[in-house]
Parts: sequence; C-alpha cells; structure tokens
Amino acid sequence: MLTTHVVPVFHGKLVLFEFEERSIAGRWLPWTTMEYGDNPYVTASAIVDEWCNGAMRDLRLVDVMSMQMDEGIWELAIMFRVELAALPAETSHRKPLLVEAAAASSVGRFETVDLERWVGILSGGSESPKEKLLF
Repeated sequence: MLTTHVVPVFHGKLVLFEFEERSIAGRWLPWTTMEYGDNPYVTASAIVDEWCNGAMRDLRLVDVMSMQMDEGIWELAIMFRVELAALPAETSHRKPLLVEAAAASSVGRFETVDLERWVGILSGGSESPKEKLLF
C-alpha cells in the first residue's frame, strides 16, 4: 500500500485532527492512499485542499517510511510537511487541534520524535546537516 501523509504546521505548532466517530476516534494527520501512477505532490496538495482549506505557504517532502501493518500488509508512507497560512476550520466530523509536537503522543503509527523532526524542519535553526544526523 502506498500512502501520502501531510504534517500540517501553523506558527511552528503541529495541527492534528481529532475525530470522535467510534471507528476512527483519536487524533490523526491527514492522509490518503495513492493509486498507480498518482503524483505524490499532487496528492499532497489535494489533501491540503480537503483538510486544510488549501491555506498553504509551503509544501515539501520530508520523509518516506516503510511500515508493516496488520495482517501482513506493507505500507510505504510518503510524508509531506505543509506550512499553513491559516488554521483549518472545524467541520462536523473533525476538529483541528494546535499542539506542540513535543507534547503530542504518538499519532497513528508515528512517534513523537518523528513529529518533532517534521515540524522543526523549517524552524530556521542554525543546525548544519551534520548536526541533524542520527547515526
């Protein structure tokens, strides 16, 4: 399974979407599955249009993750970070939450350390590429 996920950021904080419906209750990053031949950037832009009212300042690829899911299904997740120009509006079925990435517990299959890294990519820090290496 090939998926595209978007990590929305507004004023340096992570935007998560909270659902109260029983089957999908919890906090989520916007995402969708991709079909054969789909362009990941076009897919990510469509996600931003649907979930974040298209209020985008910057969209960039930040990660690709390989994950084993239930029942032997393998997922390749393409992660995009989007800098939002405005906080998304609340809808009847999802509520946007603005949180510090470090304060967010894992979201879906993503760990807090991943969330912090994705949010901080455009933080304007003076880190050199060497300082960002984990190994």
